[in-house]
Amino acid sequence: VLFCEINEDTGRATVTELQAKYGDKVVFKLCDVSDSKQLTEAFQAAVSAFGAVDICVNNAAISNESKWDTMIAVNQTAQIRGSLLAYEHMRRDKGGRGGVIINVASMCEGRPHFYEIEKAPAVLHRYPRLKTSEVAEAFIAQLQDETNNGTVMKVGKEEGKPYYQLVVVDTSTRPYDRMIYKEK
Repeated sequence: VLFCEINEDTGRATVTELQAKYGDKVVFKLCDVSDSKQLTEAFQAAVSAFGAVDICVNNAAISNESKWDTMIAVNQTAQIRGSLLAYEHMRRDKGGRGGVIINVASMCEGRPHFYEIEKAPAVLHRYPRLKTSEVAEAFIAQLQDETNNGTVMKVGKEEGKPYYQLVVVDTSTRPYDRMIYKEK
């Protein structure tokens, strides 16, 4: 796995800890994901280290109302850019092996009591879906889509294996945001 971190000290400490357990299977890349050049270089480093990009988890996020432009650059633009870069590296018609893209977004997106700027991930819910059928033959479930009301599904890697979908009941019946799992 190659992971990116904007803070070099945190990144080095994390890679040291993970390499103690997993050896050279873990690589750290200093990267500000809001910088397109650095993010592109991170993907190139992953290909250099491991031969391909198989899984991309866009997980970076910040919360700072006074730096709203940086929040949008990290929480929204970088996720879209990361998805597009991953897609290009995974495409079988361009030499990729297929793969899975996971975009992590804040639960506060649909809630009125949070700052409006913290709702930047809402754009990701409306962003046109990547053509995942072109990316991988394995089972893929998009984590945020219209058919599952924006809820998160556990993704199974093997086609035909059961997976669990997070079912969110009507908000009038779930005052404490309780969620249940049911087998699909």
